[in-house]
Parts: sequence; C-alpha cells; structure tokens
Amino acid sequence: MDNKMSCIVCGQENPGGLVIRDKYICPACEDKIVALTVDHPDYNLIKESLKQIWFGADIESADSQVVK
Repeated sequence: MDNKMSCIVCGQENPGGLVIRDKYICPACEDKIVALTVDHPDYNLIKESLKQIWFGADIESADSQVVK
C-alpha cells in the first residue's frame, strides 16, 4: 500500500492494515473488528463503517465516537 489512505472506521492513516475494494482498515481497527461482540458500544458504528466496503456508502468516519 503506497498511497496514504484513511481508515474507514477511525479515520487514521496508519501503515499496514487491509484494503478491500479500495477501502482501508488500519491494523488497530482490524484487531478491534476481530474481537468485536454485538454488545460492544462500537458495534453499530463499526458495522456502518464496514458497509462502505460493500455498498459504497458515503458514511463519514467518526473516530471521536469510537471507544478506545
């Protein structure tokens, strides 16, 4: 990944991570997604962010809402 891309979940530009259908997920969010449970406070936010991959939705990244 040569181009800087913002994570679709948190908005950060971190090295590594995943690019799926031209959408980037940083390593920290990738780890969070893997461990995510339905009752986690960030579940709906992350679910909506991931919809960008499949539906191309223009959902704004809301890193201030993500519980760290």
